[in-house]
Amino acid sequence: MSRVLFPEFSLRRRSVSHPRTEPQQQVYVSIFSRYYADVVRLLCGMLPNKQDAEDLAQEVLLRIIRAQEPEKLSQNPKAYLFQIATNLVRDRIRQQHAQKYAHDCADDTDVEQLSAIAASPEQHVGAAETLAGIQAILQRLPNEDKRIFIWCKMYQLSTKEISERMNLPLRTVQRRLTDVLSQITMQLEQGDD
Repeated sequence: MSRVLFPEFSLRRRSVSHPRTEPQQQVYVSIFSRYYADVVRLLCGMLPNKQDAEDLAQEVLLRIIRAQEPEKLSQNPKAYLFQIATNLVRDRIRQQHAQKYAHDCADDTDVEQLSAIAASPEQHVGAAETLAGIQAILQRLPNEDKRIFIWCKMYQLSTKEISERMNLPLRTVQRRLTDVLSQITMQLEQGDD
């Protein structure tokens, strides 16, 4: 499959079906092209490979064209683009987990069992608080440690695969992952007290 690279893709594809005029799209493309490398770099830190990062960067451009929020883009374009990129990664991770869970459930349970394990509102609140705590911890981590954790826990890469991708010794990756997990565990235990 040949890859269509930024920015030609977005102009040709969207100008036909979207109500924006081409000059308006050109403004968005111009702003996006200024920050494209930064967006891809951000996404590379959150995704397992550069191709996925470039694909999601294309989606960021499509989102800003569809959003019709020029005021947000003009106030702080880099922050707005980073916010969209981060949200797209979160959406992708949620979708992957939902698909994996649905596949696992379809193999092991029936509809009656699924309704029996439905979470209560209190469980949803508790899970949201736990997730917020983990996100706060991850925000404070060095980028390499954050990447190790995300690749291991969200993308299910082995420590050996992470070691190879990051050109780090296997023991270093294992130690950093253990440190991150310890920090998260301690923080969550303190939150329960």
